[in-house]
Amino acid sequence: MVYNDLRSQKRGLAVTEVEDSACATCGTNINAALQQNARSQKQLAYCPSCGRILFSN
Repeated sequence: MVYNDLRSQKRGLAVTEVEDSACATCGTNINAALQQNARSQKQLAYCPSCGRILFSN
């Protein structure tokens, strides 16, 4: 299970939001293509720095 494995690796926080074009957890800038993937329900998008699953509204 991807979520459970990631959650245990990341001290309980496996998912984070994209806020102002950046990862809300680590602050890494997220490019437009990755932001679009984070809005998609077809595939998971990961922060390139901290590795958490990204979501965006």
